[in-house]
Order: sequence, then structure tokens, then C-alpha cells
Amino acid sequence: MSSTQFDIRSKGDRTRDAIRAAADECFREFGFDATGAEIARRAGVVEGTVFLHYRNKVGLLAAVTRDFYDLLQVEADAALAVPAEPVEKFRRLVDGWALRMETDWDLIAVFVQRAQIAPDSEIADVVRECSRRYTRLYVSAIDELKAARLVAPEMPSALIRDVIFGSLEHTARGRIAAGKPVRTRAVAAQVIDLLLAGAAPPAERDDRFAAIEAKLDEVLAKVTP
Repeated sequence: MSSTQFDIRSKGDRTRDAIRAAADECFREFGFDATGAEIARRAGVVEGTVFLHYRNKVGLLAAVTRDFYDLLQVEADAALAVPAEPVEKFRRLVDGWALRMETDWDLIAVFVQRAQIAPDSEIADVVRECSRRYTRLYVSAIDELKAARLVAPEMPSALIRDVIFGSLEHTARGRIAAGKPVRTRAVAAQVIDLLLAGAAPPAERDDRFAAIEAKLDEVLAKVTP
């Protein structure tokens, strides 16, 4: 912020923002074992102030989770607002989530795990609410693919969405278990290619396979003596 700009937030808002930013750092670094004392230290407040603004650590994680999804929603809306063919819009949308998995997996894993451990908790409610809002964009984008006859209309949009999210989560967890960094963007692109090839209407699917075969024949003709 430049010297000519003023922070119009109230002192309470500034304090809450600082606490959430510190909590975001700590949850990424320590998981749900992050302490109120460490969060307070990084926020520049006393520990009592943290829990004056947020009832408990679950409530604080819920607030951080909302911030994460709010940013994700803004990014997705911006990606979809750029004019493009349905396939390109869909690729942008999925790539945005795959990129967030690569950069924010440490945080995603914390709130997903807490929601699974305590399905009736505040954090579980927030994850469900925010996830539904975000994934509606996927259903709408898939419906556009159907309207463009790029995906068979009888294929449930929610199923296609779940295949994408499930594949990327499986990939992320597998890489973490193997001691490797999360890399999901290339997998996201491959999953979309498979879905578009396998879920297209039969006639168009046959055309695509025929085109692939023709290209293969062309390549073989060049290398065959």
C-alpha cells in the first residue's frame, strides 16, 4: 500500500485478517497441530485475542478455509469470463484447481482431513458448502460440452466432475505417500483428454478414433522402407 493510500478497514478487521493470515501459515506448516500461541505470535497479538475473534481452532480453520475457497471462486469466475470455446473454458477451470492442488496441498489436506474426521463439525459444514458452490461451475461447464456435442448427453455431469476431482486427489495423495511433491496439472490435462475421447457421442468418438488411425498410418508410411 502506497503512502497516499489509506487502510479503511477497522482495527478489528485488520486484527482478524492478521490472525487468519498467520493461521493459514501455521496450518500449512504444522497441520491441525498448529497452536494458538504460535498463531498469535505470527499475527502480532496475544493468544487471548485470537480466541476473542475466533471461538476455537476449528472455527479459525473454517475461516481460513472460506478464504481459500473465496479466492478459488474468484479465480474460476475470471477464467470462465474470458470468451473461449467450451473445451478451452473447461480446461482452464480444471487447470486452475490442479494448480491450487500443487501450491496449496498442505492447507487443502488439513481441512479435508478435519472434515472427514468430524463430519458434523463446523469445518465439515464449511467444506461442503464451499465445495458445492465451487463445483457447480464444473457441472455448468460440462453441460456446455454436452450442448456442443463434445460429451454424450446421457453421461451424468456430476459423475464426470467426480471422476476429475477423484483422479486428481488420488494422484496428489499417491505422490505425497511416495515422498514426492504434488504435481497434478499434467494429469488434469490427460484426464480431460480421456474424458473427451471416451465420453463423446458414438459417431463423433468413431470420427476421432478414425482420425487417430489415419495419423498413425501416415507416420508408419514415412518410417516403413
